[in-house]
Amino acid sequence: PPQGAFYDLRLSRVLFPSGRILVEDEQTIYGFGQNRYDRPVAEPGGQWALFAVPKDSDVPLDLTAREYRTLALGGKQSISFRWWKPIPIQVRAMVRTEDLLFVAGPLGSASTSQEALAGQAEGALLAIAPDDGRVLTEMRLPSTPVWDGMAAAGSNLFLSLADGQVVCLWSVDSGRPGTPLSTAA
Repeated sequence: PPQGAFYDLRLSRVLFPSGRILVEDEQTIYGFGQNRYDRPVAEPGGQWALFAVPKDSDVPLDLTAREYRTLALGGKQSISFRWWKPIPIQVRAMVRTEDLLFVAGPLGSASTSQEALAGQAEGALLAIAPDDGRVLTEMRLPSTPVWDGMAAAGSNLFLSLADGQVVCLWSVDSGRPGTPLSTAA
């Protein structure tokens, strides 16, 4: 969205996708955020969930903040979610690869413990089907990832963990030894 479009919690996700963390591919924006996804108008509070929305939108990108607010309150413009799913982690890292959406974070609800934030509690990595949000597999991590601490390159997935470790996971196609998505020895 345009810089400084508006910052009204009641209007979040009405015109543009927003969330705690977002990634995109050519056609879709994926994110993790808090809202009432089952209602056409956003409200404060709601539920934490992973979501996908199409990038295409008929919302103009050259309005003033006042015009965006008026448009959002008018209820005529609204994004439509392809899917949204509650998941068992608080997402702190997200990567979209050619075939999968990977998300990682501490286990549990929005009230993440100080132990998890300090890297003293385990986290989880989830492989998500980008077309419908299904969790395809889950892997426990010895610590939660640092904020935005995940990258994919050359059939490898790298995670920086809050306890100071850097973990490399790989796919069968990489030709590397070991179990797919296993921690590098």
